[in-house]
Amino acid sequence: MKKIGILTTYYSENYGAALQAYALQKALESMNCDVELIRYRNLHTTRYILDAHKESIRQEPFFHMVKRRAKNLKVKLIGTGIRTEDRQVRKAAFDRFIAQFLRCGKEQFSSPEEFKTFAASSEAEYDLYICGSDQVWNPQVHHFDPVYLLDFQSRAKRVSYAPSIAVNKLSDAETKRLAASVGKLDQISVREKDAVTLLSPHLPKKQVRLVADPTFLLNREAWQSLASNTHLPESYILVYMLEYNSFPKDAVRMINDYARTHHTQIICLPYTKIRFGRGIKAEMRYDVAPNDFIALLVHAKCVFTNSFHATALSINNNKEFYVFLQSSEKINIQSRIHNLLETFHLQKRGIHSASDYYGNTQAIQYDEANEKIEELRQDGFAYLKTCLDGCSCEGPDCRDE
Repeated sequence: MKKIGILTTYYSENYGAALQAYALQKALESMNCDVELIRYRNLHTTRYILDAHKESIRQEPFFHMVKRRAKNLKVKLIGTGIRTEDRQVRKAAFDRFIAQFLRCGKEQFSSPEEFKTFAASSEAEYDLYICGSDQVWNPQVHHFDPVYLLDFQSRAKRVSYAPSIAVNKLSDAETKRLAASVGKLDQISVREKDAVTLLSPHLPKKQVRLVADPTFLLNREAWQSLASNTHLPESYILVYMLEYNSFPKDAVRMINDYARTHHTQIICLPYTKIRFGRGIKAEMRYDVAPNDFIALLVHAKCVFTNSFHATALSINNNKEFYVFLQSSEKINIQSRIHNLLETFHLQKRGIHSASDYYGNTQAIQYDEANEKIEELRQDGFAYLKTCLDGCSCEGPDCRDE
């Protein structure tokens, strides 16, 4: 049985991060693998942030950069309106999920140097390292962290499964830096078409494959079996908004109108403060673990979100949904959602303004999308099989660089 170590951001208190890690773990276990999520979290990022900025020639317009940094400063100074005790409740829910559903390694690593030493030693018993999915290759998030790029010495095979760059543009310096590291991998796959376009010209001897997010490796039945037995209202819509993505100013009005028209209440999982209209019954939930999130999504009448993974899980579970998108900018941090909607021909579910929403109230016909989901699922498993083939190593120095 092959032993696999997954390097991803499963520890983040974000439903998508936890559930994509769960999905990849379960998919590999179904292939008779011994799987562990490696307990790596870089707590010493300052130097890597400085290095990334030195190499980066920013293409972001100056006005957008100032606006984004001002918004980030505002959040740091006055917070998001969520009480500390509510955040602690949410953290406890995630901790319970990780302990119950994710299989994590015993060793903990808090810096690239610490993990590199381990990976090069005889203590590392993995046959294969997999990085991904989630935004582990986004330079603005992880700043070229060599561990998430699998840029270290090891006797084990190293591959990626659907990591996200998340943006549709990188500077030349960023692209070359990224390609130089991931070009050392045995096999490369990414989550978005934009990433294939960015990396392929710099890796002429490597195939950069496009694969679906690991949440698509599990079918509807598998997701529904994970769903908890949490108490649910008879009729509700699920609202899940991430604080770091902007959404139209009239988004709340659209949600209110849907709730009134369909006589539903609202369950909101807030990462920022949201106020709904008078007469709207809205419940703010902080005690929702990832398996509770699946239950809420599966049974919701409709999902309103700006999250990639909430969108992906809605599609996989054939849910009615609307995803709020940013206005067009030179650098689009939601390119991953655009790619996702295009894949399933569901672009009309992307909402930039009220006119997009009010002109698109017909139910989604999922026949075509379901055929595509099955195709992507089979392709994802086929790619994983090629990664597993021949991943055992003979001799102490066969993977040293």
